[in-house]
Amino acid sequence: MAQKSKIEWTETTWNPITGCTKISEGCTNCYAEVMARRLCAMGQPKYKNGFNVTLHPQCLDEPLKYKKPHLIFVCSMSDLFHKDVPDEYIQKVFETMNKAGQHTFQILTKRSERLRKMSPKLNWTPNIWAGVTVESGKQKIRIPDLTATGAKIKWLSVEPLLTAIDDLPTDGIDWVVVGGESGPKARPMKEEWVLPIRDKCLETGTAFYFKQWGGLNKKVAGNLLQGEKWEQMKAIFNDESITDIPEENIDNIINKTDSVHISDNSFDSDTTKLLERLNKLEVENNNMRNKLNEMFNNITVPEELKNDTAIPPTEPDIESLVNEFLNSEESITGRHFKEFNTEATLMVSFGI
Repeated sequence: MAQKSKIEWTETTWNPITGCTKISEGCTNCYAEVMARRLCAMGQPKYKNGFNVTLHPQCLDEPLKYKKPHLIFVCSMSDLFHKDVPDEYIQKVFETMNKAGQHTFQILTKRSERLRKMSPKLNWTPNIWAGVTVESGKQKIRIPDLTATGAKIKWLSVEPLLTAIDDLPTDGIDWVVVGGESGPKARPMKEEWVLPIRDKCLETGTAFYFKQWGGLNKKVAGNLLQGEKWEQMKAIFNDESITDIPEENIDNIINKTDSVHISDNSFDSDTTKLLERLNKLEVENNNMRNKLNEMFNNITVPEELKNDTAIPPTEPDIESLVNEFLNSEESITGRHFKEFNTEATLMVSFGI
């Protein structure tokens, strides 16, 4: 049975490869790297090599075991066209996708040159979509490589959108997904960067999907663009060349609004719940840290005490104050912070 993913534009993930290396500015805060290192620390066998590129031939036939049709994101924890993945192995991945005609596979890569070079050697059955990431105007150079492939459906992931992109090429592109970066180190995305992309898609009849604003709390930021949801996707499935995709599957994908979560088919439901719990606690504690930093930074010394010799002549170590407060048994926030650390330790201890 396939493990459901909370990535809004797909239904499940398939990772016959894990691990990657940074290649462009969109990789700076890679979610997959953070997740892989965490899973390695938890003792997950599939991630024993951390984020080093690792082949998993035992996973090649996983999609063939799914009875119902699925929309599958290929290599959510890697890049299928990474230089360390042999040509022969990529062809084996394609062979599985060719056999599993009941499923639709979404490939996404930043290695567009290799994608283009290998395209003639691959069997592009109609159920295989090819996409490239275009996180900035600089990366528009990947689009001609994509359009030169034999993929029936070609799409762009404009996520994380880091800069304005002047006149994004959409000729020959079937679908564009736009989203802001999320997480503690998220770089902001501006509305004026998004609107021209949406308008260009409307002009050229390209399906447009606005995934999220991102930020530290992406659920709060939401996915409304000028007060509206943009989740165009059915137009792609209406193509007669894509068959056996139940309408309810498409509706489920389009209507998802939860935050991004990378699920691996090797996880059981208990592990997934624990990871979600850990992610939630991590976000909450980051919020606490930000509030405490702001509080301590706003502390001022009264004028009458500024010359008191008992007052230290140097600025307080804000980070030390925050850590001391968070680790205090007497405070609710301290106990909450310990809950986060204890739960993470237990997950590692039990090999979850």
